[in-house]
Amino acid sequence: LGNIGSPRRMDYTAIGDPVNIASRLQAIADIGRVLISKSTLDDCGDQLHIKNMGKVELKGKDMPIEVYEVQSIEES
Repeated sequence: LGNIGSPRRMDYTAIGDPVNIASRLQAIADIGRVLISKSTLDDCGDQLHIKNMGKVELKGKDMPIEVYEVQSIEES
């Protein structure tokens, strides 16, 4: 996360595998659905009520990843 580019054109952006996975999940999600990876689920703890969508093959990944749909969020 940071400034990327040249002195003539600079953008503040995020790069890397987590960003690519998020972009791929966004692309396959229907309107109104939120899809997350296992690592995001692990970071959120018990706050999310989820539905396991199984393993999904994503462009640019060698192995399918476990995908979850967020059903609701429990506020603490």
